[in-house]
This record gives sequence, C-alpha cells and structure tokens, in this order.
Amino acid sequence: MNKLANRSMEELLALAEHDPEAQFQLGLNYANGDGVRRDWEKCVEWSRRAAENGHPGGQFNLGCCYDLGKGVPRDMVQAAKWYRKAAEQGFAFAQVNLARCYGLGEGVPRDAAQSAEWYRKAAEQGDAESQCVLGHRYLKGRGVPQDDTQAAEWFHRAAEQGNAESQYVLFMLYTLGRGVPRDTLEASKWCVKAAAQGHKPARDTIRKVNPDMLAMIDRGETGVDALLNAAEQIQKNGGLDAASHPHP
Repeated sequence: MNKLANRSMEELLALAEHDPEAQFQLGLNYANGDGVRRDWEKCVEWSRRAAENGHPGGQFNLGCCYDLGKGVPRDMVQAAKWYRKAAEQGFAFAQVNLARCYGLGEGVPRDAAQSAEWYRKAAEQGDAESQCVLGHRYLKGRGVPQDDTQAAEWFHRAAEQGNAESQYVLFMLYTLGRGVPRDTLEASKWCVKAAAQGHKPARDTIRKVNPDMLAMIDRGETGVDALLNAAEQIQKNGGLDAASHPHP
C-alpha cells in the first residue's frame, strides 16, 4: 500500500515540492476524486512531475492518461513511451500494457516477440492474466516457439491463482493430452474449478454431463473435497468431452 495514501491534501501538497511519492499520490487522488474534486488535468500534472522524477507509478499513470485520453489528447506513442519507462523499472502493470501495445501495434510497431517478452516479465512477477496470455502464445506459437509443455506450465501457474480461463484451458489440455499426460480426472477437476467461478464455457460443459452438479456448485459446495468428488463423478460418467469446444 502507498505509504502516503492516508495523508491529507494539505500534507501531500507540502511534501510534493520535493517528494515524487507525494506527487504520485496527488495524481491518484485527482484521478479518483479522493479528498478532492476529480480533475484529470491535475492528475496529469502531478503524474507527470512524479514520472519525470523517475517514479514508476507516476510513469504508468501518465501512460494511462495518454492511452485513455484523460486530461491530455489521446497519444499512444506517448503512452507507450511512459509505459516503457515504468516497465523497465519492473512495474508489472506497465509491462502488461506495453505488451498489449506491441501486440496491437499501438504507439510502437507491432511485434509479437516483444509483446510475448513483456508478458513474460509480468508473468514472472506473478501476474495471472499475463501467465494466461503467455500460455496461449505458446499454444499458438505467436512470438515464441510453439510448445505445448511450456503452455501447460504457464496455464498451471495462472490456474493455481484462480484464473478461470486458464483452469478451463487445462481441462482441454488434460482431456486431449497436449503438454500434459491425458488424465480425465485432472481435466474434470479443472473444469469444475472454472465453473465454480462462473466461467460460462465450463458451466456449459458440465451442464451437458450433469445439470445437478451445477446446482451443487451454485450452492457453494466448492471446497476441495466437493470439487474432487464432482470431478470423480464426472469421470465415472465418462468424463467431459473437449471435442465439442474449440481446441486451444
């Protein structure tokens, strides 16, 4: 948590003359309307001061302002510039946004390899969405060599953090034996976990096999024992069929 988050505006303004952290916090306050009327131009002003003083959060927030056209005209070249400065300091959110810029060719030339590399940096810091994206990149060989084993590893990392999309992809990988041994019980377990989070394709898959199981999930019976029991029941019924769903 930002150590200055609970300071008053008066205190922050006094500190901001020389403190990039206070400058950053003022930018946040003006963006969120926290203790002051929301003012995007003031947000840009203070975020820029923090950014120019090397604060990664300020650099990221300034990049977001350019990205969204908040307080400044939308300018993806400037957005990518500030995302890069924060990303190079290890700021994971900036790494994700810079990866997106490279993937879409916004503010920088489109470059699948650079996009994958920045997603990797965020993924290695534990960002579950980046881990999921990197898994898809390995499955498709986009910006990285095609590698089902690497894909499964990144989907596992994201799934263990509760990423429902990755949990559902693991269901398909275990069903098909791509990157992991074919294992219908393990496949069912991941599908049930995704369904418990409301993932629609996972719920549709289970509904086709046993609609009553969805009722159990919706009642909140999603502890470890209940999930394993559901997976075992699905396996006894012949397992879930990934063939009716697009292969990853």
